[in-house]
Amino acid sequence: LKDGNAFQTTLTRVLKRVGWRPVDFDMAITQPRRVAKIESIVTRLDKGELKPRVRAAEVERMIERNKLVQSNIFSAVLSCLFLNSAVTITTLGTNMVGAKPLTKSFFAAAVMFGLRVPYGFFVKLRKLDEYNERFGVAAK
Repeated sequence: LKDGNAFQTTLTRVLKRVGWRPVDFDMAITQPRRVAKIESIVTRLDKGELKPRVRAAEVERMIERNKLVQSNIFSAVLSCLFLNSAVTITTLGTNMVGAKPLTKSFFAAAVMFGLRVPYGFFVKLRKLDEYNERFGVAAK
């Protein structure tokens, strides 16, 4: 006894000789249930009881614009953070070891993030607005 049960072993051998795999047997049993479920969903859609959620193209464009605006805000906040840290270290950390290179790196980071804000606003955001206007969607 291969499977521990004579009936199951015999059934497995017969199905193997016929050419049926356990997957085929499972599909033959569960297929009517699946078809009935799909039919009930289609019926509910036809009656109007079930409404699919679809995002409109306008919503997608608004989400893309909000991502750019949020990225600009994040860059501005980081720029202010690095500038504030650099000024604090400059005024309070005069006797601190490594204050000068740390201050320079914080000022550089503040400048880098600060330059990303106008670039994001004047270049990226305007380019997206022009792209949307080409397709008849005005920026709000």
